[in-house]
Amino acid sequence: MESLGPMLARARTLHGWSQLRVAELLCAASGTATVTRHEVSRWEREERVPSGWWLGWLSLVLEVPVGKLAAAAGQTRRGRLAGVARPARAWDRLDRKEPSVPAAAEG
Repeated sequence: MESLGPMLARARTLHGWSQLRVAELLCAASGTATVTRHEVSRWEREERVPSGWWLGWLSLVLEVPVGKLAAAAGQTRRGRLAGVARPARAWDRLDRKEPSVPAAAEG
């Protein structure tokens, strides 16, 4: 079963929408101006899992059955509880090198 982040991202891209557009549609549908593009991004990266209230609005906006979203959210929560690693962030994949320290000036 697909976890919530990939499901949200796939549904959003099928509509051809940006994360900002999804946030705007969620705010308009729910009458609550608290969802931002950043929150949608956090849901897609599974840094956070939306509450059941937001799953209902996501279902309406993205045209995905709420039961499917709820099952995916449960899958994501179970994965987190089981210690399954979250998707790696881009900066976690960068090679990390020690900063170079300039040699002391000879004098």
